[in-house]
Amino acid sequence: MPLEFEIASVTARARKLLPLQSAKLSDEYFYQSLPLCAIGAVFSIGVKYNSTRQVVVGYCQHTSQRRIRHSTGMPQRSEQESISTFCSRPEQAD
Repeated sequence: MPLEFEIASVTARARKLLPLQSAKLSDEYFYQSLPLCAIGAVFSIGVKYNSTRQVVVGYCQHTSQRRIRHSTGMPQRSEQESISTFCSRPEQAD
């Protein structure tokens, strides 16, 4: 079976069965800053993502920062925590 036929077959089946019109990305695709993505990547290894989400929520509460940006566009740099700020927090020493 040629690859193009397989691709077309899978695509047609997905369009028929999956509710793609109502699909949406989860909140984790809209983190306010890059350090939150790093926390998510590190803490998601080998665990259910809900526990990872709780780590990110706890970090944001501890540091008094927004977890999810308000729009799909990137927030201003001044509204984001930088990687250098994240790495220089006393909590990161150990």
